[in-house]
Amino acid sequence: MNEIKINDFVDMNLLNQSMIDNNIPIEHKIKEMHKLVGGQFYSENIISSPTVSVCGIGGFPIVNKNGTTMIYGSELKKESLLNALYEMSGASSFMSFLNPTGLPLNDLGNKVVNKYQHLSVLHTMTLNVLITGISIGVEHEFSSQRDIVHLSRITVAKTKAQSDPCLVLPNKKYISIYEDVLKSTKKSISDNFLKDTELQNLLFPTAKASALIISGSVRNILKLIDLKNSGGKEDELIRVLNELDSVIKRVLF
Repeated sequence: MNEIKINDFVDMNLLNQSMIDNNIPIEHKIKEMHKLVGGQFYSENIISSPTVSVCGIGGFPIVNKNGTTMIYGSELKKESLLNALYEMSGASSFMSFLNPTGLPLNDLGNKVVNKYQHLSVLHTMTLNVLITGISIGVEHEFSSQRDIVHLSRITVAKTKAQSDPCLVLPNKKYISIYEDVLKSTKKSISDNFLKDTELQNLLFPTAKASALIISGSVRNILKLIDLKNSGGKEDELIRVLNELDSVIKRVLF
């Protein structure tokens, strides 16, 4: 049996194929994507929390096959992944002084990362991470960090994928307000026969749900996570970064 998500890993090919096989309408694909990766909802159109899933390592896609997570044709094991991370980190470290103490690259990388905390060598491994169930407000925060990571993102307005959105709500106490706003916005669009996709989608609040893939080196993703301690960031963004932090630690460290 193929599973779209196994633990912290998601198979983007299976995710895409599931929506094709089930004829999911384009305007419901953001919602369906969040459901397929285990995302939670307060109600049919109100999302309660984000999801974070690794979908690629080193530029190679994650493949979930018969209950096993694989990459590049081999089973993905944490020990092997960690060995690869330290070996490439060791190769980077080697270039500084050409390894005068003669350590194996794996040991050299481990020492430089964990003892000396020279984390620049972690630029040598890249990750691709799918994030769902975030508002476009938080998506904007990620967009402002494009000097750190690359974003594969859903067009905010000029797409039918955003024409029947969910809203993201971190606090169930306000669910009735969010449902009223969503209902009244849809009613205004319908009552005024607004057919322009872009103008229609721009009427929805910044709580409108979206999703993205972030891609970057392990070092740069750690820099992104550090933003949660910088002060002044939205609570929702900090929540997403905390989940990203947890996933990266479970997968790599």
